[in-house]
Amino acid sequence: MENKLRNFVKKVAALFAVAVFLLSSLAMGGFIAPVSAQQAPQIVTTQNSTLLYTPSMPVWNIFNPSSLIDAQATNDVPLMYYDRMNNVFLPGLAAGISEYPQNSSFILYLRKGLSWYNGSAAMPFSAWDVYAQFYIGAKVYSWYAPYLNASKIKVINNYTIEFTLNTWAPTVPDLMLTSDIATPWYLWKSWVTKLQAMNSTEAAAQGTAIEQYNQPPWFIGPYYVTVSPPYVVWHLDPQNLLNAWATVFPYHTWQDYNPEFIIWYTGGNGQTMNAILAGQVTWSTVSFSASQIGVLKSAGQDVMLAPAFWGPELTINPGLYPLNYTQVRLALEYAFNRTEACDAWNAPGERWLY
Repeated sequence: MENKLRNFVKKVAALFAVAVFLLSSLAMGGFIAPVSAQQAPQIVTTQNSTLLYTPSMPVWNIFNPSSLIDAQATNDVPLMYYDRMNNVFLPGLAAGISEYPQNSSFILYLRKGLSWYNGSAAMPFSAWDVYAQFYIGAKVYSWYAPYLNASKIKVINNYTIEFTLNTWAPTVPDLMLTSDIATPWYLWKSWVTKLQAMNSTEAAAQGTAIEQYNQPPWFIGPYYVTVSPPYVVWHLDPQNLLNAWATVFPYHTWQDYNPEFIIWYTGGNGQTMNAILAGQVTWSTVSFSASQIGVLKSAGQDVMLAPAFWGPELTINPGLYPLNYTQVRLALEYAFNRTEACDAWNAPGERWLY
C-alpha cells in the first residue's frame, strides 16, 4: 500500500512539473514544441534544375554568382520584408528604421537575441554581420553606386547601424532593406580589415578572390541546411533558438513548425511531372506546358494556374524606324501613365517607378 501511494505521489508531482513548465513557457512568450517528426507530414518541393554541389564549392558565399543563397536554397532572413499588398515593410532581422533625408542617412535597429546556427553550434547575430555584407558589397562591387560608399557605413552598437548616402534617394534604403544577410562577422572580419587598407581600385581587384572564398555554412533563420545532391534539406533549429525566432515568425500561434522539408533538384519539368505523378512531391511551382498540365489533370492532380505579369515595361529598338525618331519615343513616354500602371498591377518592383 505504501509503495502504491509513493508511486501515485510521484505521478502527481511529474504532472505538476509538466504543467508548470508549459505555463512558464507561455508566460515568457515561448512556445510548445511541435509534433514529432513521425507525426508531421514530409514536405518535398522541387527546383527544376540540376544541383551542382561539392563541399569545396563556395555555395554559401553570397558574393559568388553560383551561391545556393541566391538560388533560394536557404532560409537566410532579410532585414525587412516588403508587403506588396499594403506597400509597407515588415520586421525581419531589423525591427525598424529611422530615415533622416536632411542628413542623407538612415539607421537600422536590429533585433536582439537572434543567432546564427550551423547544425551544432550557435553564435549571436549583430550589426557587424550587416556591416560586413554592405561594406564588402560597396567597396568591392560598387553596390548601390553612386549613392553608397563603404566608408560611410557606421556600426553604432551591436544592434544599431547607420548608413549615410552620398545624396538622398528614398528608394535606396527600401532596396537595401529587402537584402538577405549571409555574412557572419567572424568569417568575414579578415576580409573587411584587408579591404579597409585598400583604395577603390585595389579593392575591386579582390572581387574574384572574395567570390572564391569557401565560407562554412552558417544560417540565420529558423532552419539550418544540409546538402546531399539532388536534395537540399532544411532542418528545424533547436528549441532554445526557436524561442527567439518565434518573435519574428510566430507560427506557434496557429500552426507548428515542420521538423524538416526537402528541396529536390529534379533536373527539369519532365522529371518534376513524373515525381508528382508518383506521389513523391508535396507541391511544386512549375511552368508546365499545356500538354503536361493536361496529363497532370487527367491523373487527378490539382493544378492551380496563377496569372503572372512579367516584364512590366516596353522594350524598343531605337535603331529601327520610326523608333529612331526622338519625337516618336517621347510620344510613347507621354502615352503611359506610370502611376496608374503601378496602382493597377502593384507588382514586384513596380513601386520603384513612382
